[in-house]
Amino acid sequence: MKKIFIVIGIVIAITFTMTLIINVTALSRIFPDNNDNQYRMYENIDTFEFSYLHLSDAEQTIIDQNFAQYLIDSSFDTVSSSEGLIIINAFKTNLLDDEEFTYESYYYGGMMGRRYDMCDDDFDAYASYEWRYVHLDNESRNLVDQTYVAQLMTIDFTALTLTEVVSEIDAVKTYMVTYIESLNI
Repeated sequence: MKKIFIVIGIVIAITFTMTLIINVTALSRIFPDNNDNQYRMYENIDTFEFSYLHLSDAEQTIIDQNFAQYLIDSSFDTVSSSEGLIIINAFKTNLLDDEEFTYESYYYGGMMGRRYDMCDDDFDAYASYEWRYVHLDNESRNLVDQTYVAQLMTIDFTALTLTEVVSEIDAVKTYMVTYIESLNI
């Protein structure tokens, strides 16, 4: 009888310990430390970049074309840096407020329209400007925003076709990936 109580006591102690470990681990993911970069993106899920990542490839292409046309229409290459930032933020805000997307890739799991279980499984995503941007803290985003505007201002929006502007913006995003990597943040 004494052995049964000892065994039951050990089982209860192990169960309690495992439950405590699981709950602490789960809570650390829900309420991460401010320095925990892995879960930082969940602080800013209402951003343009977060939404963009959860669109299908076709929807991302539409957004890219709309963004390029918006920059052409605003004569982006003739504005100041501060005005450029305002123009970009207005596009992002208007898009999030006005457009309805299917977010078809989101419901299948993962990000970037690639149907993976979670964004960490999509190794191509690490080369995405939007993916890297979402995982930055707000201070780093401000620095990246300024550099992004400066790079976009080098494009001659008046001399290029819409398709060429989209390609140039893609080249800027590729540069921005390298830039963000160089910041080591």
